[in-house]
Amino acid sequence: MKKLHINIIRWLARISGVLLGLAIFLFGILSQILYPSDWLEKGGTYLEVYLFLVIEILLLASFIIAWSREAIGGLMIIVFWVLILALGLWGAEPYWGFIVGLLHLFCWWQSRRLKSKIA
Repeated sequence: MKKLHINIIRWLARISGVLLGLAIFLFGILSQILYPSDWLEKGGTYLEVYLFLVIEILLLASFIIAWSREAIGGLMIIVFWVLILALGLWGAEPYWGFIVGLLHLFCWWQSRRLKSKIA
C-alpha cells in the first residue's frame, strides 16, 4: 500500500475519532454530569453512573492518544468500546468505535510494513 493511501486512511480515522469523541463528550460525559437522574430513573445506580463516566473519559483519552501513538490508541479504543458494550452501558449502539480503533491499528501496521520495505 502506498504512503498516500495510508495517510488518507489515517486522516479518515483521525477525523472519525474527533467526531465520535465529540459525540461521546456531548451526549455521554456532559449528560452524565448534568443529568445523572435520567440514568437513575431507568434503574441505574450511582456506581453505574460513575463507572460509565470514567470509562467514557478514558475512551475519549484514547482517541487523543491515537493521534500520536496509533497502536496504543487503537487498542485502547477497542478495549474501552468492548468494556462499554460488555457492561451493557450503551445498549444497541453502533460499533463505530471498533471501526475507528481498527483503522488506527491498520495504519500503524501498514506504516511499519512500509518502513521495513524501505530499510
